[in-house]
Amino acid sequence: MGLEASATSTTSAASQQGQAASPIPSRLLVRPVQGLLGEKTSRPPSPPSPQPSGSGLAESKKNKVWEYFMVCTTTLEVGDKPHLVEFCCAMSDYKPVWRGMLPQRSLAEDLGHLKTCAVVSSAGSMLGSGLGNEIDSHDAVLRFNGAPTAGYEHDVGTKTTLRLVNSQLMASPEQHFLDGLLYAQGTLVAWDPAPYPGDLEEWYKSPDYPLFEPFRTLRTKRPWQLFHLLHPRLQWELWELVQEGADELVQRNPPSSGLLGTVLMMSLCELVHVYEFLPSQRQSNQCHYYQDFSDEACTLGAYHPLLFEKNLVRRMNCGTQTDLAQRGRVTLPGFQVLNCIQKA
Repeated sequence: MGLEASATSTTSAASQQGQAASPIPSRLLVRPVQGLLGEKTSRPPSPPSPQPSGSGLAESKKNKVWEYFMVCTTTLEVGDKPHLVEFCCAMSDYKPVWRGMLPQRSLAEDLGHLKTCAVVSSAGSMLGSGLGNEIDSHDAVLRFNGAPTAGYEHDVGTKTTLRLVNSQLMASPEQHFLDGLLYAQGTLVAWDPAPYPGDLEEWYKSPDYPLFEPFRTLRTKRPWQLFHLLHPRLQWELWELVQEGADELVQRNPPSSGLLGTVLMMSLCELVHVYEFLPSQRQSNQCHYYQDFSDEACTLGAYHPLLFEKNLVRRMNCGTQTDLAQRGRVTLPGFQVLNCIQKA
């Protein structure tokens, strides 16, 4: 899953696909309601009560996924739709193996108030940026998958507050997810591609990669480390926003880790700086700053709708063209301070 591919020229690349610049999707042009960050005011709709018909079926409602998955985390409300940005699941009444392994508080509650946050792309164009100190000056820093800091401190900094990992990495022994020191730092947030439209029960029964077992294993090994899971519905709510802002059909594949991580940090922070998701003057086809490997798919996107994602982020950017050209830095307001008014 090329989840944090190199930055590319979204304007020129999109024009090659016949996409004209379009306005920001209308669902983004609203002021989010109160109760976004950690306030457990929004819940998924309760499922119908099961009809008891036989021995033991009075307790069968505990087997309903919407009941044993308890949302206890950030709720992102854009327009008239609630979006579950990250979630934890309380299944101690359903399976004893989950007892004591699941977060009981939201990321917002655990991390506290965050003014400035950095989302650090793994793009090869981070090399030579000299942005390490600037990145570390933020209250919180999010990194992706196996992106290291050791040996790259001058360009990417040293601070890691959150690390967003995909399920393919978690399930791959050669990635050393369970025993690598890289994954012992900061808070972990994991996600797994789910079939459209992100039905929770369907996803839990058949994830794209087997992430639940390594989740439980790591929680047993390091119970003190915060570890959250992204709700599968989020990726498709974001895909719908990307599609709404595009002038052509977008492939129905989940958004990239880059967009997911950006939205996650917008739900936690007042101000978010995203580095090298959009191209700077250091634009490169090198997939990752820590790997000497180039592939056009990392730049243009093969699985994820990367070009369309970048055009959406470009239109939301509140920063200057100088910041973008020299730093590869996009500036986005957090949802708690976002105050956009839709133009007539």
